[in-house]
Amino acid sequence: MNGHRYLAAHERILELLGPLDDGLPIPATPGWSLLDLLAHLAAAAHDLAEVDVDLWSLDEWTAGQVAARRGRSRAEVLAEWAEHAPAAARVVDDPAAVGLDEAFARMPIIDATGHEGDIREALGRPATIDPADWAIIGPHREVMLGFLVAGAGLPPLRVRTPEGDDWVVGGTYPEASVELGRDELWRSLMGRRSRAAVEGYAWTGDAEAYLAIWVGGTWSWPAD
Repeated sequence: MNGHRYLAAHERILELLGPLDDGLPIPATPGWSLLDLLAHLAAAAHDLAEVDVDLWSLDEWTAGQVAARRGRSRAEVLAEWAEHAPAAARVVDDPAAVGLDEAFARMPIIDATGHEGDIREALGRPATIDPADWAIIGPHREVMLGFLVAGAGLPPLRVRTPEGDDWVVGGTYPEASVELGRDELWRSLMGRRSRAAVEGYAWTGDAEAYLAIWVGGTWSWPAD
């Protein structure tokens, strides 16, 4: 059960905040300040606790969450998150118990750790993924990348990291490969790297064919 990993991300984000200014821009979420990002995370916990997730991750969902909390202080936003985090973690532990797809055992962790990385990078710090979180997120990303490769009609692709990840996605016999660090794999598959950055990874075969799907995650940096 994964709820403890969601709570761990919550605690790590709280530890990051310290004296940070509420207005700190978060480049990975254009137009959002640090307080806006925290409002989204608090709202996501509320919506999970209420099992109100039909619009999960859609732009109108996140925009509405932030707009509804404009004018609230950081203390108020964090209090809301703290109030609902335990119930959200219980949903992550057993989404089927509240009628949700099993993907909700992973998606709140993907969201929280991803935004943790956004804050770290806004501060000029490296974004790193805890191996315990990657054990949950990595297989999800592997499956989703496989769907994208196959759906685009591309030949199978092999993805390897120095940390030991070795995926073959979109089929059985890869005709192209890419090698990169696990943290880069994590961030880039969330759309947090530019097309030029992804193109600069160690590719064999026709890298160009895979770039559009690789950077098409939850958000993509502007074109270079």
